[in-house]
Amino acid sequence: MNTAMTTLGLLAQQEPDTNVSTTGGLGAFLAMFVLALAVWALGWSMTRHLRRVSYLEKQRRREEAREGAGAQHEGGPAGE
Repeated sequence: MNTAMTTLGLLAQQEPDTNVSTTGGLGAFLAMFVLALAVWALGWSMTRHLRRVSYLEKQRRREEAREGAGAQHEGGPAGE
């Protein structure tokens, strides 16, 4: 018991080793890789959806313009 106390006392008096480098390791690399893939996938999906919405809006405007032009040629409002 006395030897253990002496050893602990000596360890407590020593200064910590400042030449030790710590890194995230493989786990941190894999976590960052998965996060990067998730961000890329979300960006790709958002771009796809925005392009689809833009295309559908342009298509709707073209159809409205055609209906409006057809109603003008008939001489009355659409639907009569």
